[in-house]
Amino acid sequence: MNHKDHWGKVAELKCCVCQGDANIHHCLGGSMIDWFGGENSPRGTRNNHWLVIPLCHRHHQGADGLHAFPSIREWESVFGSQVHHLLEVNNSLPYSLWDEAELPDPDGYAGPESYAFGRKAYSYEEYLKLIRGMRERG
Repeated sequence: MNHKDHWGKVAELKCCVCQGDANIHHCLGGSMIDWFGGENSPRGTRNNHWLVIPLCHRHHQGADGLHAFPSIREWESVFGSQVHHLLEVNNSLPYSLWDEAELPDPDGYAGPESYAFGRKAYSYEEYLKLIRGMRERG
């Protein structure tokens, strides 16, 4: 499989935030630095064409888009970490994106029922409480 075929399969998964029609977003910055290495590491930057998540226009480049927020980390604090979304993408594919990207599966993930920020995993209820608190604080 080549990375462009992978992109098509990821876009078919729908937006990881709202389940709308999606395009791909190359994951970089924010939680990617925490998990995969420094800002200039090809393991956590756009250089790795396998590390993509599906985002609709609104959550990619629109009003609530990753590129519209002051920082990637602020977007992640509202809509979830890119690493978590990558893990969900991987769980939805018939192949391992980690194997295709030649990267180790990120450790510290507690399974599909957990939601991760940085290296801490939350239950769904804890995650919702955390997100609601962040939204209330503005």
